[in-house]
Amino acid sequence: MAVIFEDFCGDLRPIMVIENVVSGRRFRRQGVGRAMFAAIEDWGRERQVKYAILCSGLKRKQAHSFYEAIGYSEIKGFKKYL
Repeated sequence: MAVIFEDFCGDLRPIMVIENVVSGRRFRRQGVGRAMFAAIEDWGRERQVKYAILCSGLKRKQAHSFYEAIGYSEIKGFKKYL
C-alpha cells in the first residue's frame, strides 16, 4: 500500500508512505518484489513525489536486506498504537 500526501514543509512537494508490501513465499527471488516497488515508485514519480518513506517491522531482517538492495536506507522512526 502506498499513500501520497502533501508535505507542508520545505518545497511543498508531496511525499509517499509505503507499507504492507509483501510477496508470497513462493514468489520470492523471482523479481516480484522489485516489480511491485518499481510500479509504486513510478506512480509516485508521476505525481512528483519528493521521497518515499517505507515502514517495516523490526524483525523482518530479510526484507530489510531487500529494501537496501533496491535503494532504501534505514532511518529511525516512531510508532504509537492507538
